Amino acid sequence: MPLIQILSYFAVIVFIAMAVRRIYLIVNTPLHLRWELYPVPHERGRAKYGGSRLEDRNWSDHEEKPDHINEIKEMLKEILFLKAVWERNRTLWYGSYPFHLAMYLVIFNIFITILSAILLLVGVSPSSFYFELYHYVFTFVGYAGGALGIFGAVRLMLNRIADKNMAKYSTFSHFFNIILIGAVFFTFLIWIIEEPYLSVHILSFFKGLITFTKISGFSNIGYIHLYLFLFFMIYMPFTHMTHMYLKYFTYHKVRWEDTPMNSSIKDKILEQLNYKVSWAAPHIGADGKKTWLAIASEPLTKEEENE
Repeated sequence: MPLIQILSYFAVIVFIAMAVRRIYLIVNTPLHLRWELYPVPHERGRAKYGGSRLEDRNWSDHEEKPDHINEIKEMLKEILFLKAVWERNRTLWYGSYPFHLAMYLVIFNIFITILSAILLLVGVSPSSFYFELYHYVFTFVGYAGGALGIFGAVRLMLNRIADKNMAKYSTFSHFFNIILIGAVFFTFLIWIIEEPYLSVHILSFFKGLITFTKISGFSNIGYIHLYLFLFFMIYMPFTHMTHMYLKYFTYHKVRWEDTPMNSSIKDKILEQLNYKVSWAAPHIGADGKKTWLAIASEPLTKEEENE
């Protein structure tokens, strides 16, 4: 079995395993500190003007029916168009949006390739209209994704270098990530230019992965691209780029979470108040033995009262 095939299985396993682990850790973290910033999209009939259930008299006695359709609409605006970046940092959006759109196109091409490989395995003829359509779609999306990805990477690099505010908070990892992803897009664009019927080769590659059969070789640029892409798959779950799937929790469990106090939440709060505090900040007065409840219950000093 070729090394590129072995690495492909390894990359998929690492990506899935680390993604599941990260999600598990997030789900099992202590209760968050609510933002309680309105509007909340699932507020039925009130989201447009930033209202909430708290406007109603005896609101806690009424059953609240969340507006999940509106919530999905807001999610799609953020996922598909980076709405928040457009509204708050237009200059960054001009680089960030094509960069993210290019990644969406890559995911789309992977999806249709896997689908096409499955259709081949169940007996659909390679000469059928579907596979001719697949080739043109794959090629168009490939060119578009490669060009947008390179443009977005260059623009983001310039943003982080030229923008004084961004430069202050830009670390080595930020630049490395942009260069790595930009290199993935660049090598793919060169590959598809060199090999007009790359879709056929990629389809054969995925078919071999699915059936655990030996795959054919690639050109030098093909190997460079695939090794870069597989490295990215292994590397990504260990970085802040996991926001691509952890953003769900940021929105639904922090920004939009407004479940009224109930017995379950109360039990979690009581449990967390008994956590021992080991913060080094002197004003907390933690020694590694006191709990949050003990620290919160301590009387104020004269200095604190004066403040």
